[in-house]
Amino acid sequence: MLRLLRVVIFGYFNLINENMKHAYAFEKLDVWQRGRELNRQIYQLSGQLPGEEKFGIVNQVRRASVSVTCNLAEGSARTN
Repeated sequence: MLRLLRVVIFGYFNLINENMKHAYAFEKLDVWQRGRELNRQIYQLSGQLPGEEKFGIVNQVRRASVSVTCNLAEGSARTN
């Protein structure tokens, strides 16, 4: 059930992103879009790790992957 919910949610967000115009300039960057795809893949893969890793490596890897796109957005705001 949880896996189905994740597929539905990610599919819904992908549909929204394809139909929406870019609200911010950094969303047009290829590197930012690739970072979002990397985030999605990391969340899917890390969800398959054992439960005892939930607060260890899983949390650290997820936060690190999200920080890439966040830093791109922050840096874009400073130059625009």
